[in-house]
Amino acid sequence: MTRSIAAFWTKFALSLAFFALVATPAVHAHNSACTSPLILPVDHFTWGYAQRAQYVRDRLARAGENEFLDELDYILGLNTSDIEHRDAEAVEYYKNVLRENLFTRAELLGLKSRHSNWFTGYRELAQLIEALKLQAGDVVVDLGAGTGRLGLLLSVLRPDVSYVGIELVHTRVEAAKKAIRMLGVQNKVRFEQADLLDPYLKIPVGTHYYVYGPTNDIHMNDQVIDRVLNETDHSFKVITHHPLTIQVLFGAKLRQLTPVKGHLHEFRIFQKTDSPRP
Repeated sequence: MTRSIAAFWTKFALSLAFFALVATPAVHAHNSACTSPLILPVDHFTWGYAQRAQYVRDRLARAGENEFLDELDYILGLNTSDIEHRDAEAVEYYKNVLRENLFTRAELLGLKSRHSNWFTGYRELAQLIEALKLQAGDVVVDLGAGTGRLGLLLSVLRPDVSYVGIELVHTRVEAAKKAIRMLGVQNKVRFEQADLLDPYLKIPVGTHYYVYGPTNDIHMNDQVIDRVLNETDHSFKVITHHPLTIQVLFGAKLRQLTPVKGHLHEFRIFQKTDSPRP
């Protein structure tokens, strides 16, 4: 009888240990050769900034060609499943606001593929950060920042650079601010909720403006870039992905530089023509 009870409790303890392991948040690696979920280290909840930064750097170094690295959301403090759920709720509020880049409820609930298909993947963002050759003290302003992936990644790859993210959807802003507090990078990463087309919004001063399709309307995207050009008189670069209208509308003010090609997207980089910085 005693042996039976001991065996029962042993199996029960092993079951709990197994459950704790598989219940650890996991996301698909999005590798064309492997679609099984990647399990994060069980103790990642207890990690500090240094451990999280090292994991991100190591993971980027060994990433496969087609990986989105969505699991880095959890390492950087973003609750992906909660963001997806709350974004679906936000659709109801913003569905008549064309300038907000939100998908339909059906797409957000899983009829389309996952998180990285509407937020740029970490691997591509890392490629962009490296290609920009940022200098210490630079300020990256992200107009239409989503959940702030770029800023969070900058905080661990380039802590000597500052970041300001502007986003309309309050649920994304809340998620980004929570991640910023968890990482303890409030002195370098800032996030604000605002409408980019609000005439009273003051565009932050930056050395680089990331305008990667902040709205669903290409003409409204051009309006955002036009505001940056008209409201700032210092040296800066613009990073975007819809260069044709930019070349037509702003060719006299912006000079196109060598593009950065990621594994899915091509980032187009423009330099303000009256700036001496290459």
